[in-house]
Amino acid sequence: GDMVAVKLEPVVDRTSSIQNEYHTLKHLKGGVGIPYAIWFGRESTYHALVLDLLRPSLHAL
Repeated sequence: GDMVAVKLEPVVDRTSSIQNEYHTLKHLKGGVGIPYAIWFGRESTYHALVLDLLRPSLHAL
C-alpha cells in the first residue's frame, strides 16, 4: 500500500492546530509540494491527521 504520514495531537479545550492544517491543505490541494490530506478525526484522546507521504523530505533537499 501507499505510505502515509500521521500527525497526532492531544485533545484539549482549544482549537486543534492539525484540524486547521487539514482545512488549509484541503483548500490548497493540487499545489506543487502540497501533501494530500487523506483524513482528519479523533482517535481516543488524540486528533489525528493522515497525509500522503511526500518524498524526498525537505531535510534531504
